[in-house]
Amino acid sequence: MRYLSVLFLVSFLCQTLYAQETVPLKSSSYYKELMKKKAEIVSEDFTEMDGDNIKEVILLLNREKDKKSFIVLKATDDKKNYQEMIEYKIKEGFTLEKYEIDDVTGDKRADLLIWLRDESPDENGSHLIIIASYGTVFKKVFEGSYYFSKSEAASSAEKIIQYGEIKEGINLVDEDKNGSKEILVPREKKLVYFGHTKPPVTVIYGGVYDIYRYKSGAFVKDENPKVVNFLSPVKIKSVEASSELSEKPKKAKKGEKAEPEILNPAKWASDGNIGSSWSPDPSKAKKNSKESIRFEFDGNQSIKAMILIPGCMDTEDSWEPNNRITAFSVRLSNGSESQIVKGKYNTVSSPVLGVTESARAETQGAFQYMVYFEENTVTYSVEILIDKVDKGSNKKNPRTCISEVLFFQ
Repeated sequence: MRYLSVLFLVSFLCQTLYAQETVPLKSSSYYKELMKKKAEIVSEDFTEMDGDNIKEVILLLNREKDKKSFIVLKATDDKKNYQEMIEYKIKEGFTLEKYEIDDVTGDKRADLLIWLRDESPDENGSHLIIIASYGTVFKKVFEGSYYFSKSEAASSAEKIIQYGEIKEGINLVDEDKNGSKEILVPREKKLVYFGHTKPPVTVIYGGVYDIYRYKSGAFVKDENPKVVNFLSPVKIKSVEASSELSEKPKKAKKGEKAEPEILNPAKWASDGNIGSSWSPDPSKAKKNSKESIRFEFDGNQSIKAMILIPGCMDTEDSWEPNNRITAFSVRLSNGSESQIVKGKYNTVSSPVLGVTESARAETQGAFQYMVYFEENTVTYSVEILIDKVDKGSNKKNPRTCISEVLFFQ
């Protein structure tokens, strides 16, 4: 037993001494050859990248004037020298912004991240390269850039309203908590431009990221991009309307009061269901008065945007026969009011900043209004008054519908 213990101790000491025999970088023949070529070592880092418990060397070199390269070195089998595993030469037109050593592939081994900046005066972009080991091979597992179009930049006479933040540059986050980091590259800002305001205004209300996930030795782009919306929904406390489309009451039993059946109640304009809608009752319309629907919040709310979907969309065939709202007014709790006329969005006034119109996919011809409010618009209610409708083909009993109204802060 004592003999076995001695053998184990000798073996351990031999392994320790052997591990310590790895020649220091500056004593290696590789380093001496590098110096003969007059290469300048800008920085050197030692980190374990391939899982063999022997640290690799990461060198940032100036091989020529202003031409930098990253080199990963691995100790030779006899641990008396180093060999190049991979070199990355910084491309012309790019400058080194920073580099990091971090595990982004989720294998609990270090990876090399190189961040570059595009020097071109016509571009505004960032570049990322990731070098990692995959098995015994060291390779570039990701290389990508991001650019935002110059046309999206505001002129000196333009005002920008940004409801949230697009993190410009390439972002790394472990969203699914699996150890590897996802790479998010901003593709575009979700914005709307109002040229008729003074000064012209661009509203940035979200963005789209391309997302890359680490799979089998490389970062692979997801088919579906990541959509980020800055606008948060506002909860509606109650809904009231000037009238609700109802059906004549059926004959009541003796001693009971006959009540009309509400067919399209006001609450259906904010129930989250595109197939249900509010319709006013034309039989109850008062002379010289407008039909209206009023949404109340739980106290004062900062309102940034509103989506209004006009028309009946309970079935694919219900849009065309029924009426669609083509002019309406938006009234806030303080009494301020602005009229919106389809196709004439340059005529809006405070508190509305601007309006965009977009098609809906549910049925042919369906569309929605996206209404943007001025900054610092605060109200505890929003009332929509119907000013004008586009008549549907149903001449006998057409409905005027609002399928859904949503508010955002």
